Amino acid sequence: MKLLYKDTALSLSTKGLLYHPLFLIFIYLLIHALIRIFLSDTLQVDDREQVFYGQSLSIGYDMPQPPLYSWIAYYAFKFFGTSIATLTIIKYSLIFLTFLYIKKISDLIFNEEIFKKLVLYSFLLLPSFAWHMHQGFTHTILLGLSIVATLFHLLALSKSSQIRNYITFGIVIALGMMSKYSFYLFLIPLIMASMMNKDLRGVFLNKKFLISILVIIFTVFPHYYWLFENFKEISNLANSRLKIQQISTETSYLGSILGIASSFLGFLLPWILALPLLNIRKFSFKSKPKSNNIILLGNFFKIVLFGVLILSFFYQIAHIKVRWLHPLLMLAPFWILLIVEEQQIISNNFKRFFFLILFAFTLLIFSIRVFQVTIGPEHGFYGRLNTPIIESLKKIPKDLINSSEFVKSYDFNIGTHLLTFFKDKNIIIGKRKFFKHKSSKKEGCLYIWDENSSEPNLKFSKSNQIKTRVGKFEYKMYYGFLEVNNC
Repeated sequence: MKLLYKDTALSLSTKGLLYHPLFLIFIYLLIHALIRIFLSDTLQVDDREQVFYGQSLSIGYDMPQPPLYSWIAYYAFKFFGTSIATLTIIKYSLIFLTFLYIKKISDLIFNEEIFKKLVLYSFLLLPSFAWHMHQGFTHTILLGLSIVATLFHLLALSKSSQIRNYITFGIVIALGMMSKYSFYLFLIPLIMASMMNKDLRGVFLNKKFLISILVIIFTVFPHYYWLFENFKEISNLANSRLKIQQISTETSYLGSILGIASSFLGFLLPWILALPLLNIRKFSFKSKPKSNNIILLGNFFKIVLFGVLILSFFYQIAHIKVRWLHPLLMLAPFWILLIVEEQQIISNNFKRFFFLILFAFTLLIFSIRVFQVTIGPEHGFYGRLNTPIIESLKKIPKDLINSSEFVKSYDFNIGTHLLTFFKDKNIIIGKRKFFKHKSSKKEGCLYIWDENSSEPNLKFSKSNQIKTRVGKFEYKMYYGFLEVNNC
């Protein structure tokens, strides 16, 4: 009987694990990770950046982002080697931690189990989480983790003001400040909303908050001092991406508002498609929220909306990308579902439709990701992930590779692939040198470029072309042999 009981308990616990939301999220992320590792060996734009900057430690890099992600990449490359697999391990570990924090927040603020599941799964219906983070996110993934970690530790502090909680709070804020500069678009409204809340106001007015401030200063000071010294260069790089300009006419102001509104809508689709199926008849605007968390998030979004309207009056961003809106809208599912739970306006139709959309949307995303890196080019869909750079590098004669001390390219795209492909070669990308070993007294320099490269005029003792077909497209890579002194 005891053995039977143990077997039954084990069966129940296994069944419970299989249906646990975090286990399902783990499987979901694992599938995405396997698609990335095994179906394409081409680096995406953000991957190239991390392969390049992650080769060394620095308090700042010449990109409009803080250095934390590149630091993580540096140590991961040291341990696992520079590869797509390593980049994928970093990315999906951080994403899983983000969902872990989302689960911890939902356990803290929701009463009913269904809402804890809905809020967790709802992020899989936000395009930035369902699509963009698998296609190219790096710094934004770290930003998302910092946002939910900051909110959780703020709520934890409201329940217990122990010194260790203030230390942790300082650490997660510092990590946010070192993950992406747009973190301030989240942090400032959150602090303002907390100061409007009597229960959370004490967190910041407590003398122990000085501990958090000291932790933040100690952590971020070296980088921000570097940023101060290089501010003009970094701000120019940031502005070249954002393309911020002053608004001069009333029409431009209206266009700016409409552009922001459409981007806000894009961030929340298709999740909001399920909202009309709520029991709207029971919803009341007159009902004052009882939950302290609803008040906090409500004030947060009021501050965000007011700030956006004011800034839109003076400045316009030529094109607001949906994936930039993490700091402003990432907490929206928590707020909306808290209101739904408090007013008891959820319906069975909403639950059924929500999970139907979730299943269909997830299946669609998986299918598109597999399609784009397998048979996509056969049907005329050729993208960055289909560029056969690694496949072309494999066609270079091995005797030429073996006789080369250096492998060089002026092309940033090709150069970063060289770092992942040639494990034992000294790589030169433009004027930047990445030495993997000391000189072996070989006299050759293998020089590589493609038809899209802008190359200086060089005299090669050998120059050859490699052609690689991908579906209907043909990729051309060139390689030449130089004396080491000319490399």
